[in-house]
Amino acid sequence: MREVEEETGLEVALTELFGFYAGHYSYDHEGIRCLNIYFLGEVTGGNEQPGDDAADLAWFGPEELPEAIAFKHAHRVLDDWAAWMRGDKTHSDISHAAPETST
Repeated sequence: MREVEEETGLEVALTELFGFYAGHYSYDHEGIRCLNIYFLGEVTGGNEQPGDDAADLAWFGPEELPEAIAFKHAHRVLDDWAAWMRGDKTHSDISHAAPETST
């Protein structure tokens, strides 16, 4: 929750676990695998503002998501979230996403 406040200026309360997703990051020309854990939450306070490493902060609906997303695995997370928002509540807490490969 601290990370959300640092990046957006907003205070949040977690409402439920959304899922686990495998990720792959490059660091010093090496591939590093990691496990990303996503939660759903609600805004409880704070003042909306982008963090010092972001130019802007924006909200998007499930059908308005941009193609340019920072991490490859986030496309799968957002696809699952969009389906969940449309009423597909069959999403499992344990992701069926395959580990990413380096490109």
